[in-house]
Amino acid sequence: MQDTEERLIHKYEKILLEAKLNTPKESEATIFDTAFRKHHENPTTELLAFFTDPNEAHDLGLIFYESFINSLKDISDELEDLDFGSFQKIGVEQTVADQKRIDLWLETEKTLILVELKINHKQNNPVSHYEAWGKKEAKYGNKHLIKLVICLDGTTKFKNWYCISYSHLAQHIRTTLSKSSFERSLSKWTIFAREFVLHLINLKEVLETDMNTIDFVIKNNKEIQELFVLREKAYKEIEQHILNEYGAVFEEKNYKVVSERRDKKEAKAWRFQNSKFKSNTDIALYLYFDEKPASEVWLCFDLNKKNQEMVKTINSRVKKGKYKNQINTKKTHEQTDESYLSICWNFNEFDLAAITELIIENQKILNQIELG
Repeated sequence: MQDTEERLIHKYEKILLEAKLNTPKESEATIFDTAFRKHHENPTTELLAFFTDPNEAHDLGLIFYESFINSLKDISDELEDLDFGSFQKIGVEQTVADQKRIDLWLETEKTLILVELKINHKQNNPVSHYEAWGKKEAKYGNKHLIKLVICLDGTTKFKNWYCISYSHLAQHIRTTLSKSSFERSLSKWTIFAREFVLHLINLKEVLETDMNTIDFVIKNNKEIQELFVLREKAYKEIEQHILNEYGAVFEEKNYKVVSERRDKKEAKAWRFQNSKFKSNTDIALYLYFDEKPASEVWLCFDLNKKNQEMVKTINSRVKKGKYKNQINTKKTHEQTDESYLSICWNFNEFDLAAITELIIENQKILNQIELG
């Protein structure tokens, strides 16, 4: 039986290790993550146009424009050798035939660039209408027409259209923006621009389905469920271990444990109580999921209808205890209905024997004070 349990635990350890290896790194949050429609194309288009225009109020000069042009030169030998010339103007939501709209267009001295931005929609736009408008405008200005799609994966099926990804464009902008930050004072627009660039980089991660995680969970669904069951079994073992010690130390059978749900659900929590107490005095144990300390023991002494002599007594007895050096919080919470003296001990590593000993020690103190 013991060998079987050890084999199961070894199997679960391998699954947990594999889960850690498959866990994607969290992308850096930006101010755009607070917006409900943060992944819609319209605001992304408008912000890109704003920062690309060197004449706008951001005072970032040609950083976005030059980065945009350099990102184009990367994807084609023809574009690499092309002289774009200086920036002239930029526009969004250009109406063409049949009331269709081009997301963005950029005009330089020698080129007219049509830009279709796609974030989470199919590429089924009426590009023939865009091209007709673009050819007419380019011919009128004697300029070279460039047709571009910016999307998540950097690919398009539109014939004779170039394509780049948001991350490709953003990496060019970030490099130039980082270099320029040493030459100019920090401003709100620099911070905003940096957030926008991170937003562009994060788009693919946020909107792309993480099939690796899905495949891993489906493959190990049964074992993952078994791990949840195993965790609950471990929690019951902890609870029973402490209650067994209560039974060995105290003759009375009036002790109980109540599970507590923390507001933020970041810990498993138990409250150990003596049902003979007329107050809400008890002892709490918290086992944290993902932070230090690993666990905490709290002595929560109900001060309602208690005098200051009792407070002095409990403080004195706690200080004489074996774990006095682990006290890190000692304060009184006063509210309209309830007031508690709260004393906390931290355990950076989960030590069940030490925790149990401390709980029993505190229970003895509380019994003496509450029951006389």
